[in-house]
Amino acid sequence: MPCPTGKVEHTYETAVRAALRARRNRDTPLTEYRCDLCGGWHVGTTNGMHKQRRIPTRRTNHTPHLEHKMPENFTPRDVFARHTSKDGNSYVSRHRVWNAERFFAARAAEANKEGGKASCEQITENQYMKERA
Repeated sequence: MPCPTGKVEHTYETAVRAALRARRNRDTPLTEYRCDLCGGWHVGTTNGMHKQRRIPTRRTNHTPHLEHKMPENFTPRDVFARHTSKDGNSYVSRHRVWNAERFFAARAAEANKEGGKASCEQITENQYMKERA
């Protein structure tokens, strides 16, 4: 649907490129902006109206530059841990993690900061079930 203002409607990317081209060829500062009437992007001069009422751009996860391909072997798994506080009290817990090594390295770093008897160690599911009973 064309814009009621009669201006050329752009996608965000083409509006940015057109504004850059226009700034190189003209003395007046041109910029891309979101139209209040059609919701599309236009290129024009900057004035107070656009500076006061800036409409934020929402980028979805479907944009190509944001898509991240997960490795096939990158699946979450359950790990079991025994957490000990700096005063020696401990409890066991189950965690769903992507990378067990990174998880336990982070927990060990937290325990070192806490000091005292604080620690976190990986345990088996059988040990977890026994201590939970």
